[in-house]
Amino acid sequence: MRKMVLLAIAILLISNCRVYSSEGQKVEFNNWNDSLAYVIGQQLGKSMVKDSLNLDLDIMKQGMSDLINNDTSILTPEEMQGIFEKLNAILKEKAEKQQAEEQKLKMAEKIMQSEKNLQIANEFLEKNKTAEAIITTESGLQYKILKQGDGKSPADSNTVTVHYKGMHLNGDKFDSSIDRGKPFETGLKAVIRGWTEGLQLMKEGGKFIFYIPPGLGYGEKGAGELIEPNELLIFEVELIKVND
Repeated sequence: MRKMVLLAIAILLISNCRVYSSEGQKVEFNNWNDSLAYVIGQQLGKSMVKDSLNLDLDIMKQGMSDLINNDTSILTPEEMQGIFEKLNAILKEKAEKQQAEEQKLKMAEKIMQSEKNLQIANEFLEKNKTAEAIITTESGLQYKILKQGDGKSPADSNTVTVHYKGMHLNGDKFDSSIDRGKPFETGLKAVIRGWTEGLQLMKEGGKFIFYIPPGLGYGEKGAGELIEPNELLIFEVELIKVND
C-alpha cells in the first residue's frame, strides 16, 4: 500500500513538473516541487530494487501518461486490481521467507552461544571446585560461606526474605535487591533450582555466594536479554528471615 501511495504522489507531481531532460543530461530543478518529484522517483526506484521488481520504465511512463492525459487505460480497473493483489501476494511471500531465514539465523546463533556458554561454565566449575572454601553439592551447585548464620534454615515449603545481587561470570551485575533498597521475598519453590537448594543450606543471618550451573539456573532458554542460554550465574545471598 505504501508503494502505491508513493506512486500516486509521483504521478501528481510529474503532472505539475515543468522540468524535462533528454538522455545523458542532468535534470535542473526550478522549484521545490521539481526536487520532490526527483526524490520520490529515487524512492520508487529504491523500492523496486529492494523488492527485485524488474519493471519496464517506458511502460511505467506510458501508464502515468495515460492517467495524466485522461487517456483510456489499456487495462480495466478489475485487471489492475488483480495485478495489485498478485503483487501484494508476491511481496508478502518474500517477506515471510526473509523473516523465516532471519529467524533461522538467530536460532543458529543462539545455539552456538548456548554451546559456548555451557563449555565456559563447565570449565569454570571444574576449576572453581578446587578453590579454597568452595563446597560442591551432589547436584553440582557450588557455594562459599561468607558468613554463617545462627537462625532457622528454610524448607522448600517456606518463603524467605533475602538481600541478593546477581552477577555474570565476568562480575557484571544484572540484578540486585540491595541497589533497589528493598529486600526480596519469595517462596523457595518459585525460584531457580540453584536457589531452592542453596537457601536450604543457609541459616538466618548467613551470607553465601552461589555458583549456579546452567542446569540449576535458566538452562538453554536463558532469561530475556539479561541472561544468555546456558549461562553460569553467581549470586551473593544474605538470608534475612525465614517466613511461615
